[in-house]
Amino acid sequence: MISRNLTAVLALAASANVFAQADNFSGFSVGLNTGFSSNTALYDSNTSSASTSNEIGRRNTPFNLNTSYTFALSQNGTFGVGINYDLTNTKFSDKSTSDAYNLTSTLKNHYSVNFEPGYAFNDSTLGYFKVSYESAKISLQNTTTSASKSTTGYGYGFGAKYLLDKNLYMNLEIYQATLNKVTATLTTSTSFTPKILTGTIGVGYKF
Repeated sequence: MISRNLTAVLALAASANVFAQADNFSGFSVGLNTGFSSNTALYDSNTSSASTSNEIGRRNTPFNLNTSYTFALSQNGTFGVGINYDLTNTKFSDKSTSDAYNLTSTLKNHYSVNFEPGYAFNDSTLGYFKVSYESAKISLQNTTTSASKSTTGYGYGFGAKYLLDKNLYMNLEIYQATLNKVTATLTTSTSFTPKILTGTIGVGYKF
């Protein structure tokens, strides 16, 4: 009888520990990230007599807010669902840096919905892949005309989380977002296809 009870207790303890590593990362979290982004766009300008195509771009320092919920699927496996929102606008060009095109181009209200399958290597380190749905508004302006267009796209990347204690964590991520082409009429018919490559470091809190 004692042997049976002991076996039952050990089995219960083992089952409670099955998701131990992944459980350390499960639940709701919120974080703030910054880093470096390299932003490029294919810029096409068309008139009745000619068409030009150029790549423009510049570098930015992004700041974004992240909220997510992570599920523990097994001892090591996780799956996260989250939202990123850019707290700053992303510039691709302005009149002072693109005199040849005389164009100011800015990405605004950029957010993404993220899906993140992950793997807990140990009690404090999680690696993950990331795919996302992207949405933003693109503002285009030359010396005489301006236009604003909404666009969507996709993103992908990978990252890691490191638990500093039970709740506080550090986050590292490399990520690329590609947005669909928008077309607007400025002085000429203009199309704009943006791409953003970002490396970020951040801190967050897991509830």
